[in-house]
Parts: sequence; structure tokens; C-alpha cells
Amino acid sequence: MMTRRQVCILIASPLTAAQPPGVTAKLSTAPRYNFPALPEQKPSTTDKAQGEAIGKHRSLPAAALKKGRWVKLSDGRRLWRLAIHSPKAVGIRVHFTRFAAGPGKVWLYGGAESVGPYTAAGIDETGSFWTDTVFSDLVTVEYEGKLASPPFQIVEITHLFR
Repeated sequence: MMTRRQVCILIASPLTAAQPPGVTAKLSTAPRYNFPALPEQKPSTTDKAQGEAIGKHRSLPAAALKKGRWVKLSDGRRLWRLAIHSPKAVGIRVHFTRFAAGPGKVWLYGGAESVGPYTAAGIDETGSFWTDTVFSDLVTVEYEGKLASPPFQIVEITHLFR
């Protein structure tokens, strides 16, 4: 029987073929937004209908995206980068809204895992979606494109603790 993590990795596998430009260019760590640590999570048995909680949504302040920075790659491409750190997370998912990358590309990565690229108006073309999980407590968001600012908002993340 597969674990939940193995199923998530299996589902995300087709999206991990392309490597983010920051990884291939071996860029240093991106500017970082740090969430405060969450209190220790204890298993809850009070609500059997809901099941055991495996994560917590955390709102990302709009000002956090201002920490992101542009870099110019050796081949002339421009890349916007921001790292989001949620201490002791087993994994992180990102909730994008107003996503309008057009021909640009957005990746997320942490450790040896990456997901994306996400393009156009996102997964379901609505401009609002949750990304696949990156199993790390630090996820880097990269946008490669020609727009003057990142073509999205990140309103929250899910901090997975199980």
C-alpha cells in the first residue's frame, strides 16, 4: 500500500520534467519571506467526521511579494524569485490568485523537488489554483517572463505537518 506522500509524488511526477531556471543556473538562495514557527501540532481525535488534520493554511501578507527580486540570467532571460519558509513544514502548497503568466512560466521548488511550469491562467485557466506539494519547509517561487512585475498574487500557503 502506498503512503500519502508516495501518492502525492506519483501524481506530481508528470509536472517535474522541466527544471526551473534558477536550478539549472545554480543561483544562490532567493530573497526570503519567513513565517513564524507554528506551535507543536498534536493529533486531534475530537472530530471523527473531519479526519485528522494534516496541515494548516497560512495567509501570506501582500507585502511579502515585495521581497522577491529580479535577476538576469547569462542568456538574457529575466527571472523573479522569492523563497517562502514555513519552519518545520513537511511540505508546502501555494495558493495563487490573479494568475496571468501568459507565455511566461512559474515554477516552485525546494530540496530536490520541483513542480511546474505553470503558464497562462494556471491549472484550470481560472487564475486561481493550488499548486502541487513541494515536500520541504522552504519553497522557492520563480517567474520567468517579460512582464514588469510578477503576474500573480499568493494569498496563502498550506503548511503540511503530517
